[in-house]
Amino acid sequence: MSAAKPRVPDPGDIIWFCRRLASALQGDRSLLSALEATMGDAAPQLRGPLRRLQQCCRAGGRVSAAMREQGWPSFVWGMVENGERRGALGGVLIGVAETLEGERAGPPRGDRRLHAYSIAFGRLSAALATGVPVLTALEVAAEASASGESRDVFMAARDAMRAGSTLVDALERMSPALPEMTLEMIGEAECEGRLAPALRVVSDYLLDEAQPPTRGGHRQEVNDA
Repeated sequence: MSAAKPRVPDPGDIIWFCRRLASALQGDRSLLSALEATMGDAAPQLRGPLRRLQQCCRAGGRVSAAMREQGWPSFVWGMVENGERRGALGGVLIGVAETLEGERAGPPRGDRRLHAYSIAFGRLSAALATGVPVLTALEVAAEASASGESRDVFMAARDAMRAGSTLVDALERMSPALPEMTLEMIGEAECEGRLAPALRVVSDYLLDEAQPPTRGGHRQEVNDA
């Protein structure tokens, strides 16, 4: 009889785990000790996945490798892998939690097309901010998208940049859905070397634009319930 497939934590559990582990890593605590402390506070459904992370860490492996093997989202294990390599795991975990929290605040109705782009740009920003190379970051952003259109656009942008294009030129050619203002912001930021924070602003702007209009014809605020 084959072993049961490991349960993949849902976004809410991943957010809790990232914040709790980042807190446990403060000071001189080792990663293994921090994982043990985190598992002690975890909900029952998280204990199995976290136990497997512990086992990997005890054997000298990377937590990101265990996440990948268990089927955790590529955005999560990819970011954690980069944090492990750079010795900045705590900060990366906070970035993952904040990105996932922003995605959960998205509107259940409204422009799904722009909402998908908002999520993809948010993950692209988070990946770049932690030092993930831009071509890899575009793949992470593409995999995050619930929309086939934005997924295809980001993968095509990766291929275009690999061939020597700038990001803004690639997006402008391949995605007529993006507002002109966002392309202008990306182009300026790319020239000035501040792409990661600008993409965070673009993500927030698109999330706002994706909100359904209120009765008065104005869009809801981004953080409205």
